[in-house]
Amino acid sequence: MDTLVALQGIACDAGGKRAENEKIDGARQGVATAFPDATDAASRVLAAGGNAADAAAAAGWALAVCEPSGSGIGGHATALIRTADGRMAVLEGKARAPSAATMCSVSRAEQHKGRKAAVVPSMPAVLAELSTRFGRLDSASAITPAIALAEYGFEWTRLQRREARWCWKHLSDTGAQAILAGRRGRPLKAGDRLRQPLLARTLARMARHGVADFYRGGIAREILRDMAENDGLMTAEDLKAASNPALREPVSIGYRGHTLFTTPPPAGGVTLLQGLKLVDRLQDRYGAGSRAAELSALLDAVYSAFVFRERWPLEPFEFTPSVRDWMLGDDVVAEMAERLKPDERREPVERGPEPPGDTTHLCVADADGNIVALTQSIQSLYGAKVAHPTLGFFYNNYLTTCLRQARPNGLAPTCVPRSNICPTLAVDARNRPRLALGAAGSRRIVSAVLQVMRRVLDQGSSVQAAVDAPRGHALLNGKVWVERPALDAELLELLERRYDRVVCRSPQDYKMGCVQALAWDDDGVVSAAADPRRDGFAWTGRTAPQRGIA
Repeated sequence: MDTLVALQGIACDAGGKRAENEKIDGARQGVATAFPDATDAASRVLAAGGNAADAAAAAGWALAVCEPSGSGIGGHATALIRTADGRMAVLEGKARAPSAATMCSVSRAEQHKGRKAAVVPSMPAVLAELSTRFGRLDSASAITPAIALAEYGFEWTRLQRREARWCWKHLSDTGAQAILAGRRGRPLKAGDRLRQPLLARTLARMARHGVADFYRGGIAREILRDMAENDGLMTAEDLKAASNPALREPVSIGYRGHTLFTTPPPAGGVTLLQGLKLVDRLQDRYGAGSRAAELSALLDAVYSAFVFRERWPLEPFEFTPSVRDWMLGDDVVAEMAERLKPDERREPVERGPEPPGDTTHLCVADADGNIVALTQSIQSLYGAKVAHPTLGFFYNNYLTTCLRQARPNGLAPTCVPRSNICPTLAVDARNRPRLALGAAGSRRIVSAVLQVMRRVLDQGSSVQAAVDAPRGHALLNGKVWVERPALDAELLELLERRYDRVVCRSPQDYKMGCVQALAWDDDGVVSAAADPRRDGFAWTGRTAPQRGIA
C-alpha cells in the first residue's frame, strides 16, 4: 500500500503498517476492517458523502481484493444493519449447495478442495443489495476502489506471505498459486505488490453491467463454462437462485441493561447469546472475583453452547419464534449450567482437530447513526484452493461444513452450510448504540466476540484494550486454548480438572480469532478497534451529519 491519505483520524506510515487508532474528540464516524486499504476505501466513501452502507460495501469489495485468503467474490456474506432511525435487519446471502450436490456426487476429499467443494457465491449479491437498499450512492461507486486495488496492486504483508506458504502446495496442485506468485514462481515477499488484472476486469464488468452479470450474464457464463470443463456442480439455476439475498429479523436478548442483536441460524448468533447467558450462571457457582474462575466459566460456557448446537441442529426455516424462545430461555440455560460440574471432566464430542475456517469482518458507522457489521468468507484459507482461470477469484469451500449425515446442514442438494459468523450490535436502554463487533476464525469467532463483549459491556474496558486482551477457547475434542499471560497456575489447575489437554498459546495468537469493533460513549463519540492478531486497521473521524438512509 502506498502512503495512506491523511484523512481525519487516520495515522499510518508509508509502509502501510498497522497503526493504533487514536480516539478523536467528537468523532461520529468509525471504520474497522481487517486490512488498511479496505479501511481507507470506506473512509474515502464517507468523506465523499456516502453513508455506512456505502462505506461497508466499498470495504467489502476492497477486502475481496486485499484479503484473498479470507474472503472474495467467490464466497459468502452476511450483514447486520442498523438504520439512522433505529431499525435493525440482517441481510443474508443465499449460499446454498448446488442442486447436484449429494454424498454420491461429492467425495469426502472433494468437500474440502476443488470446484465441487464450492457452494453458490452470495457475496456479490449481498454487497450490491447493501448499496442499493441501504446506501446513498450508486452501487458501482462502491466497487471502484476495489478495481483500482486489483489493477494497480497493494502491498503484500508478512502475515499474508505466511498464509500463502501454509497453502502453497494445495494451491500449486490446482495452478491457483500463479495469482500470488512473485519471481520464479515463489510466494510474494512482504513489501511486494500484488496485482490481479483478471480480478480487476471482473470487478469492472460488474461495475458497468451490474452484479446481476455474475448470476445471469457474461460472468455467469464463464463460471458455468469453468464448472462444466472441470467436473464442477454449479448450474445456471443454482446461480440465479442466489442472486437475491434474504432480509431477516435479527435475534436479540436483553443483557445487563442492553439489548443485543445478532444473526439467526445457520449463523452463530444463538450460540453466542447462549454462551453469554450461561457465563453469568456459571460465575455464580464457580465464584466471583477471581480472573481464573471467570475465564474458566467463560470457557465452559463456550464448550456447552457448541455442544448444544451439535445436539440440536436446525434448518433456518425451523428457527420459529417458539424455538427461539426455547433455545434462549432461562430453563434451557439453567439445564446447560447444571450439567457443568466444576470438578468433572468435559466429555469430548468430536475427534480430531477443530474444523478449519477463516473469514473477515468489518464495522462501519456514519455520523447519522447508520451502522453496518459485515462478515464475509470463503470458509478455509483460500477456500477450495482453486481459482477461476479467467475471472481471477478463489472459489469457497463451504461444502466442508455440511456433514455426511441425514440431518440439518447434512450434505444434500441445495443444503445450507452452517456458519459461526455473528456480527453483533449492543444498544442501551435509550436505544443508543454502544458496541458493534464481529470476528474471523471459525468457532473462535463466537468465543472471541463473547470475551470482547463482556470486557466492554461488563467491565468498562476500552474497545481496543478489550480486543487486545488475552483470550481463551474451548474445543469440542477435549482441548482448551489460552493465550499467555492469562494462563497462570490457578487457571491451569482449574482447567486440567475439566479438559484433557490445556494448550498455552502465544500472546495475540493468529488462531484465536480476529475481532473488528466500534464502541460509543455516553456522548455518542465513537472509538474503533482493529485486532493486532491480523492486519487490521481502525479509523475514526468527524463530519457534519447528513440525511440518513431510513
